[in-house]
Amino acid sequence: MILYETLRLYPPAIEVIRECVEESWLQDLHVPKGVSVSFPITGLHQDKELWGEDAGQFNPDRFKDGFSSACKHPNAFMPFSFGQRVCVGQPFAMIEAKVILAMILQCSGFTELPP
Repeated sequence: MILYETLRLYPPAIEVIRECVEESWLQDLHVPKGVSVSFPITGLHQDKELWGEDAGQFNPDRFKDGFSSACKHPNAFMPFSFGQRVCVGQPFAMIEAKVILAMILQCSGFTELPP
């Protein structure tokens, strides 16, 4: 949950750019063939309509039921893009982050805070 929340607030890529291969509609917006469309990941990950009023705050509990139910739209969490063009390095990056986090925690200790 901590790793997902960190990726939400600080994604490895700040935007995804795709070229429209056929004439499309995005709600009321007409997108002609050949036009480049930019998806600002940082803005999407901090949108209060999708993530709630605490969208700019670090709250790992939002991922307690998985990343598909962390916000109002299941595809709003895309730190490594999504679909056919998802980053090929995603599995390696996730494993590497978990190993580094485990190494840091081995050198740390936890103490109980007084009430």
